[in-house]
Amino acid sequence: MALFLLLILCFAGFVFGLYAMVGRTNPKLPVSRVSIGGKTFLAERAETILARTRGLSGRDSLPEDGGMIFIFSSSTTGGFWMKDMKFAIDTVWFRKSSPLKILTGKTWEGKVVGVKENMRPELGKQLWSLKIYYPPESIDAALELNAGAVKKYGIQAGDTVVIM
Repeated sequence: MALFLLLILCFAGFVFGLYAMVGRTNPKLPVSRVSIGGKTFLAERAETILARTRGLSGRDSLPEDGGMIFIFSSSTTGGFWMKDMKFAIDTVWFRKSSPLKILTGKTWEGKVVGVKENMRPELGKQLWSLKIYYPPESIDAALELNAGAVKKYGIQAGDTVVIM
């Protein structure tokens, strides 16, 4: 019985700690250059589960040529939410070229498979009632940009993406 209570307390502590980390100020992350159709964005890399869960939550804005890139270790159809977002974004979903074109080191090339424009914050909604946005097919990465960037730069399915 005591072991059971200890396990419950440990689990509760883990959950509380994770919640506290996710809720803290969202720090800046390492940056990569992401080029789509001649336009280059400086995108923070959300590489860990915690960084991907936080995303742009709590941020006030992005620089005009800024973004956040989510690179996955394997293809996914997982969705994106607007948890604690303060501004609208566009999302660009893409896949690595097949076969994978490794240009140099960690640089790779892919194709845009879909976009979602003007994803708006859902202020005051409970976590479980937030809208989830899904890519049109399995993806290897996603890029979040300021709302309007997709239209402004003419980003569309089939465009080449290079991550440096």
